[in-house]
Amino acid sequence: MVEENEQLEDDLLAGRGMDILFCLMDQLKTRKEIARRLGMPVYSVQLYLQRLVNAGLVKEENEVAINGEVEKNYYLISDEIEIMNRIQSSAMEDDERRRKALLSAQHFASMTRNAIKNVNMTPEKPNKIKAYFMKAEEEDMREFRKEIDLLFQKYQEKEKLEATDTYSLFTVLAPYEMED
Repeated sequence: MVEENEQLEDDLLAGRGMDILFCLMDQLKTRKEIARRLGMPVYSVQLYLQRLVNAGLVKEENEVAINGEVEKNYYLISDEIEIMNRIQSSAMEDDERRRKALLSAQHFASMTRNAIKNVNMTPEKPNKIKAYFMKAEEEDMREFRKEIDLLFQKYQEKEKLEATDTYSLFTVLAPYEMED
């Protein structure tokens, strides 16, 4: 089972396992629907789905006949699945902490990619994509973080569940090291 969990993490890190989870979040239910959306072979999608089922993130239900073929429907176990991993545990080994951080980064990157794709599909809707890297003092960034938290809180309180549009707001405030 440990090897299977590591393989699932590898699938998520490579992006395909994450893509399949996002398809399920978009209400695609069958292997064929997901394969068509992702441009993947159905048997590959089945492999990823089986790993997600084994990990307890996805459930398979009733086989249904579609165009004369038997197909299973797949669903997320919960509407509130949190894919991002908590990496605060001091009991974690450095390698495990690094791996969990990579999984979180992959999840964030996948969500950001989907949001940017949606901007291109609906440019008339309010949107803003911006990245900025700066040299700054740690105390200034702590103050900025407080301001970001207040801004998020302000707009979370304005959420209207009956609204038809959903907007994403991502922020990353973290020390940044240039890669060699």
